[in-house]
Amino acid sequence: MVLDGWVRLYRETPDGAEITIALFARGESFAEAAMLGPGQFPVCAVVAEPSRLLDVPASSFLGALEADRMLCRNLMASMARRLQAFVRQIEALSRRSTVERLAAFLVELSEGRRPPVVIELPLDKTLVAARLGMQPESLSRAFARLRRLGVTTVGHAVRIEDVDALEGLAEPDSA
Repeated sequence: MVLDGWVRLYRETPDGAEITIALFARGESFAEAAMLGPGQFPVCAVVAEPSRLLDVPASSFLGALEADRMLCRNLMASMARRLQAFVRQIEALSRRSTVERLAAFLVELSEGRRPPVVIELPLDKTLVAARLGMQPESLSRAFARLRRLGVTTVGHAVRIEDVDALEGLAEPDSA
């Protein structure tokens, strides 16, 4: 479980490149499935910034699952939500442009705050790009294209003048 910071899950390709699979933030857990199934966890994990993690031993966790039906049910619900999120992520990668994916990410970080919104990116731009399934150069181009909607960046700070316009771009089918 991530107590503070960010953890990046990745797979290494045969040619040595790393493909980011997921990023986990404070309050999120990962690798539960590794305790439930045979074999090794199919990805590697690395902290993306200084972080604090809680390591839960498999034997203790499995014992708690056997003793507590509600904990077991909550774990299954959490894994189901994560599966649904991965399906949505795959769909977004296949049907949304890089600009639409970035807009959706920024809307999510804005969390209903009133414009103008200033947010600090929780990760460096290389990791943001990886999370959104694009190269860093594509992320830079996507930010440049969002300038027309009043999105400006200085370092890790992003200023959003019109969250509604970003939301419309992020979900073009819902308009």
